Amino acid sequence: MAILYTSPTKGYPVTDHSYSAGSLYDDCPKKYDYDRRQGWKEKEKRASSAFGSAVEAAIQYYHNSGMVLSDTIDEWKRLWVLQQDNKELVYSDKDGDWESMYRQGEQMVRLYIAVLPTLPIQNPQFQLNYKKEYYPDTEYAGLKDTAFLDMEVTAPWNHPLLPPLENCPENGQRKIFIDIKTSAALYPVDPRMIKLDPQLRRYAWTSGIETACFLVLVKRGMEFEKGDTVTVLEAYSEQHPVGTELVVLDASKEVLTLLTPKIYDQYDAEAKGLKGNVLKEKKQEFADRFGIQAAKHEVTKQRLQFLAAIISEEERHEAGELAGMQARNICDSNIQNFFPKRPGIKFPNNHCTFCSHLGLCIGDEKMVKNKLIQIGNARPFRSEESSDSDWLEEL
Repeated sequence: MAILYTSPTKGYPVTDHSYSAGSLYDDCPKKYDYDRRQGWKEKEKRASSAFGSAVEAAIQYYHNSGMVLSDTIDEWKRLWVLQQDNKELVYSDKDGDWESMYRQGEQMVRLYIAVLPTLPIQNPQFQLNYKKEYYPDTEYAGLKDTAFLDMEVTAPWNHPLLPPLENCPENGQRKIFIDIKTSAALYPVDPRMIKLDPQLRRYAWTSGIETACFLVLVKRGMEFEKGDTVTVLEAYSEQHPVGTELVVLDASKEVLTLLTPKIYDQYDAEAKGLKGNVLKEKKQEFADRFGIQAAKHEVTKQRLQFLAAIISEEERHEAGELAGMQARNICDSNIQNFFPKRPGIKFPNNHCTFCSHLGLCIGDEKMVKNKLIQIGNARPFRSEESSDSDWLEEL
């Protein structure tokens, strides 16, 4: 049976290949070797990753624990409070700090629950694991692709948020899978672009499910400004129920003045080129005629995107072939004990300059100690600049 490598923690042969592992190998085979075969892991953890995992866990809690809003908000708070004193978390400029992410996460959970009735999500199952062998009955038999689907659901076959099917299934339902993401930027909405995402294509091949979806929760700041798109979180108007998207016209007071997107576009066109009192009068005119008043806690700037595409049989097959090639190359590299560096220090190929495992490649023991921790029974780090007599210790 072919294997990818031997686990540094438990010593058993690893035969399951994943999308994340393949991405690591494509980035640099030597980094894959350090991480997967030798057990060198980053000490620091990105706050954005911990945040995304906590939001996803809160969504799963909502569906599995009675679908009660207040209980789910409490669960979100519990999950994120666990990270409050985590010194290993690294916050980027886009992340802000623990407090801002605490508030963003609560609003994201509220937003998901608010728009859920409009989404094609029925009977969700979480973290289903699919496996598929690449090359049965060959010398690479046993190597498998593994995929954990964030959500697998049934949905009406003709739901407006899903790409159309040519024929209605007998039960009127279709199976879809959903990958949940938190992001600092909006995703492209064109389904022709969505179907080019390598992770969705890979999961579609492994699971055999052709309708692939992103549920993207987009992080936004907490302060409101003119032109911001917001979503209604609390029902206060029959005309603008929970889940409605509106645009901020005036955020200078505690109560926001909002317009529908269509009316705001009209205001924007009529206000173009106006200045001073004339502009103020135009703004007041639209506020008086069309303005919707809402307290700041009744809406959120956080955004939700539901994006879907059909991954064709040909596209799924191509994704599977690419994954199989990765697994085969890793298997061969393991046999030969040859995982070459794929270096780069000049833009745009400058990934070495920010690689967490750089210290191992340049023999910097202090950098290794600060950045990494080794798990399992793999051999410890030895600087390439060790003394010439070090080879005697290995005899």
